[in-house]
Amino acid sequence: MPLPSKMRKAKNKITTSKYNKYTFLPLNIYHQCMKPSNMFFLITLFLLCIPQISPFNPYTYLFAFVLVTGTSIVKDGVEDYRKHKQDEKINHKKTFIVESKEGLNVTREINVESLDVGDFVVIQENEDIPADVILLRSKISTKKGNVCRDFCYVDSSNLDGESNLKKKTSQNDIKCNKDKDNGNASSSNVIICDCDNFFIGNVKNPLVMDTGDLFTKFDCELKLNGDLILCNEKNVLLKGMKLKNTKSVLAYVVAVGKDTKMGRSNITTRKGHSLFEGEVSKLVYVIFALYFLLLFVSSVLGSLFLRKTNIQYLYLDDFLAKDALKQTGTNYIMFSYLIPLSLFVTLEVSRMFHAAYVSHDSDLKKEGVTSVCRNSSVTEDLGMIEYVLCDKTGTLTKNNMVFKYVHLSGSSELEGQYQCFEKGIRKGGGGNGKGGGLEGGTKGSQYHSLNQSSLNRSPLNQSHIQPTLTSTHSHPKDSHNQPSLNHPSTKFMFILALTCCNGIDFLNNKYEGISQDEISILEGFKMNNIRLLERNDTHILLEIYGERIRIYTDLTLDFTSSRQRMSILVRWKERHFLFTKGSDTKLLNKIIKISEDEGRTLVKLIENNAKYRTLVVGYKELSKIENQNFTNKFNEISLENRYQQEEDIFEEYEKSLNYLGTTFIEDELQEEVGETLTALKKANIKIWMITGDKKETAMSCAIDCGIMDSAEDTSVLLIEGKDFDCNRGVRNDQGLNNRSQGLNSRSQGLSLSRQSQGQGLSSQSRNNDLSNPQPNNINNNNPIYNFFDYTAFKSVVVFRSTPHMKGKIALKFREIKRNTLAIGDGNNDVGMLQTANIGVGILGKEGNQAGIAGDFAVPGFSCIRKLILVHGRYNFIRFSKVTLNAFQKNIYFITIQFLYNFYNGFSGRPVYNSYFLNYYNVFFTSLVPATIALFDKDIPEDEAFKSPERYTRVRTYFSKNVLIFSTLYSIFEGIVTFILVTGVFFKNDLISPKGKVGGYPGIQNVFSLIVFSSVLLEQINLVSFITIYTYWAIGLSIGLCFISLFLLGDSMWNIVSIPSFYFLFMMLILVSYILGLMQDKFLKMIRGV
Repeated sequence: MPLPSKMRKAKNKITTSKYNKYTFLPLNIYHQCMKPSNMFFLITLFLLCIPQISPFNPYTYLFAFVLVTGTSIVKDGVEDYRKHKQDEKINHKKTFIVESKEGLNVTREINVESLDVGDFVVIQENEDIPADVILLRSKISTKKGNVCRDFCYVDSSNLDGESNLKKKTSQNDIKCNKDKDNGNASSSNVIICDCDNFFIGNVKNPLVMDTGDLFTKFDCELKLNGDLILCNEKNVLLKGMKLKNTKSVLAYVVAVGKDTKMGRSNITTRKGHSLFEGEVSKLVYVIFALYFLLLFVSSVLGSLFLRKTNIQYLYLDDFLAKDALKQTGTNYIMFSYLIPLSLFVTLEVSRMFHAAYVSHDSDLKKEGVTSVCRNSSVTEDLGMIEYVLCDKTGTLTKNNMVFKYVHLSGSSELEGQYQCFEKGIRKGGGGNGKGGGLEGGTKGSQYHSLNQSSLNRSPLNQSHIQPTLTSTHSHPKDSHNQPSLNHPSTKFMFILALTCCNGIDFLNNKYEGISQDEISILEGFKMNNIRLLERNDTHILLEIYGERIRIYTDLTLDFTSSRQRMSILVRWKERHFLFTKGSDTKLLNKIIKISEDEGRTLVKLIENNAKYRTLVVGYKELSKIENQNFTNKFNEISLENRYQQEEDIFEEYEKSLNYLGTTFIEDELQEEVGETLTALKKANIKIWMITGDKKETAMSCAIDCGIMDSAEDTSVLLIEGKDFDCNRGVRNDQGLNNRSQGLNSRSQGLSLSRQSQGQGLSSQSRNNDLSNPQPNNINNNNPIYNFFDYTAFKSVVVFRSTPHMKGKIALKFREIKRNTLAIGDGNNDVGMLQTANIGVGILGKEGNQAGIAGDFAVPGFSCIRKLILVHGRYNFIRFSKVTLNAFQKNIYFITIQFLYNFYNGFSGRPVYNSYFLNYYNVFFTSLVPATIALFDKDIPEDEAFKSPERYTRVRTYFSKNVLIFSTLYSIFEGIVTFILVTGVFFKNDLISPKGKVGGYPGIQNVFSLIVFSSVLLEQINLVSFITIYTYWAIGLSIGLCFISLFLLGDSMWNIVSIPSFYFLFMMLILVSYILGLMQDKFLKMIRGV
């Protein structure tokens, strides 16, 4: 029985936060110190605490270090606090458990975090499922009140991305009065009835099998009244689902916390590593190398200087090695300014603002749905996109299926579904009307449909249905003699197959299910007075033209991506039928038998109407003995490897099916898909469309949305998922160079349709053409040898792909270091979104799972145009400017210090004012870069959006050539500044009218002021978009610098009273300005602007 509240542990607690109130400070400080940059600064701080080697007081440096790391700590604290509040909101939700009290079963309210395996939980309508639970009983609201049922409905969109409701059933049919309200409300108004009491007293010993993290597979054993009960995915309510259209359910908890499917799946957004940050890290390593080079040179030269004679008055210590070590420590401290202390904080804080910009962009909002940045660490990577991997259905298309056309067995053309199934259809043969045949159709529109006048079929009303079904008509097994359209049973069997062979439920006058294709078919039927009224585990109730028909279901095998079909075994009036519905490439290959002429006609129709999604339908009638053998084999399946055994048994009977017909379903493109893809292609971004659809549908969609210009576009690779190999051997450049020889066979399509007129459709040719289509533009004599060869194409279309393949392709792009953005809308895209450098989930019909898994969530595909071309461009250029300036100003800063060592015996004495030295990176030169990182725009938004060609030059802002030039320029500028200043000081010291000389403090203040002015001038020159915050940053930087020079010291007052100082200052500012102009000119040449 359930434990009392005080004895319960929070086993079902969700924890996404990183710290708690006790561990936050120690752990976060530890994590801050473990960062390479902070570790370096911490070592520098320790050395500053050693008076013998410290060139200045350590307290100012300590303040700067605490300020920088403190900002990061506060940022981490705020983010973790938000996670705590989100976790607390989930963990403290209330639920009811059933416990025994004075011999009675009563309910008690507890937090969901306190649930444990073995609890009996009562979940009410619209509540989230708090753990993985097995459905025992449900209460459904009816006109008679709350009645017991053995099924319920759940919304699983948070798990699998499917927004349609799913039906869950109980394995146990306990005798309970289902026809009246037999519930008795407890004090908490939770209903418990007699059958509930039976379960509460007799269910025990749960054993959950390991079925991985797939939400579609679940196996569990229970003991019910001593009997072993096997439960599967149809009987489990997974944590994260929501109870819908059901008053309440009684369920048994079998998994909590990390043991649930949600816990195993690890579906939370990954914290992606920024590629830009990786490039900065490489630059940091280069600067470290330069740093240690300067340190080594200074140490060597300092040691040589100590060996000189006649300088004993400078060094009274007899141990020169000790003096050399002190000098090395001092220089270590001085040269540490090469690494910008405040840069990393500036970038982190800016990312938070960039994420907010996405959320508040009105152009990224559609129908009240706002775009969200879930991972601010990759905002700048949007400016480095090279490849876009996208799903098709629901991403490029609306996933709003419309049942358009039908091909029925015996016909040579397509019919509009309304014309085919409306009650007043005239009687006639298939495809004998004038102009209605295949050839006549091809001369007209690309899409072949019959006009109302060309239809010649009789109404499929009760008079046709009833005699046909009640007769002892034997369905022939010869494909040449199968029922034709002239016989009404063919059309009826087609209707029967489509209404039975699906996973749709009729709920609240609405069709609910996973497949949008199936829903569209039933919605089309509904318009023609053909309705699915009820579905449960034992029967299906249909209404066809006003006549109700009850079909009994024996076995069902749902659709899977590997089988690409669904099958159901049904009974009607003592006759047994196996209906199968699925992809044409699977069924026409070897499952359905079809005549050569009709096969050629069908394939031609499928090719010419490739923009539509097709489902082929077949059936066969089984004898009573065959049916009994079928069900016996299925019922004897063991729990181990159950899924494969089920498939094997069905495949044994899915042979030589009679062809009934094919449905053609339209899926319209999303708004502005073509414009978006065209803009991305102009930005030199390569598009990969990866879809599970067949070749013809994928090609048609690619042409419609602009990925391919035409079927003969040789710049686009079309390849089947199973032929796509991410792990090719050694790259073969010869094969890549010669590949163009194999690009002449575009639009081969199914070679079945390319056969000459009059040539038969053999079983072998159909097998080769329909199940194994070759890549359209790869010649078998010039195969692709390496993944790099795939990337050479401007676009790639991968059809018949699996979710695993999508993730594998994204992973391969990361391995070869290509910045890739993946976008999708369903659960089958989650692996791709989480693996790509940047994942963008679409919040659409298939739920929110993709949006949760992605770094960004957007309401539509067209949003990525602005996300990449505007936000990505701005963020990358901003960070490039700020990062380059941070290293450039520090190299300039340290170059002067290094050269000054030649004048002080390499003692490490600072050439700058101590306050200026400590706060150079933190205050004086960080405010203007902060405004650049937050607000800068190199071009207006409209121009960036409408001129995607300019995106191609974005990466040049942080290219290798730019980095090399900026480093050399900073060194050169430092040398020029040092020579000009020392030319004045060391030939003729600055002397005031009162006879006071500048001396060492004067040198420090002059260098501090000149370096600050030169750097500030360069930073202002970097600003492309001036805001009020830019003026505030400039004014505040100047004010802080003058406070440190004039108010915290008095020697600067003597310097400003010397006339020659102004000449020196103005001359250096002019030189700095001229050098800046030259730098801009050279940078534009390097960037190719």
